[in-house]
Amino acid sequence: MGEVTGVYRRVDYWTLVQKHSKSLIAAVVLGLATAFCAHQFLPGAYVARTAALVGVGPVKSVQDAVAADTAAQGGARTAVYLGGSDLVAQDAARQLGSTASAHQLLDRVAVESDLGSSLVVISSTGSSPSEAKDLADAWVRALQRAFEAPRAGRSMTLEQLGPTTTPTRATARPFVLELAAGALGGLLVWAILWRVGERRRASHRPMRRARPALGRVE
Repeated sequence: MGEVTGVYRRVDYWTLVQKHSKSLIAAVVLGLATAFCAHQFLPGAYVARTAALVGVGPVKSVQDAVAADTAAQGGARTAVYLGGSDLVAQDAARQLGSTASAHQLLDRVAVESDLGSSLVVISSTGSSPSEAKDLADAWVRALQRAFEAPRAGRSMTLEQLGPTTTPTRATARPFVLELAAGALGGLLVWAILWRVGERRRASHRPMRRARPALGRVE
């Protein structure tokens, strides 16, 4: 199957594929079938979204309105920063009575704001629609408590714009990528099993020993 060079064997991979083509095809098919079943029967994640608007007051003139708008945009950036902090995550966990760590919750929440906007969008994921919605609501409340404080003589607020959208269906997972990962996984399992088998066969092969030359040493 290959050329022996020292203790290493240079494998002819094309010959290997030809010799084990049936088992290779079976491994790929098994991987594809596993990926297909996982896609069909494992639930995807549900995503709930809500939005909050940064407000600055009081506003008594046009100059105040311009300054307030600029301050609100800066406040939105501050809210995004706070929304990704352990402080907000721990507060949300206490509200939910969750034992998950702050980092685990942070992995399930995204807080974003477009440049030049005072609107903050919060997205949360969960294994069920209610779990995703509850997490988003708890996150908004925690973010409001961490954010609202007097700044530069003005009171900044973060007001939620309507109720959180409850997801009706799970997000679709990339089917083609899952199939590709299943096929590669099948090939990887096959390669590991083949390597283990080769080592076992090599360890059971009898070693040839050189026969001593018969004769008399003078």
